[in-house]
Amino acid sequence: MLYLLMLKLFLLIYKRFEKLNNPLFEMNRTDFIISNCYWIMNDLYSR
Repeated sequence: MLYLLMLKLFLLIYKRFEKLNNPLFEMNRTDFIISNCYWIMNDLYSR
């Protein structure tokens, strides 16, 4: 339940960033996704 909520929030943030069309963001898109997924998973497992 919590995981789905976090994922939804992450997707909203991601879409907002995508709309900006920032070249730096374009370069770091995969790193951004991986780090966020890692952070979410890490937060879940630490509880």
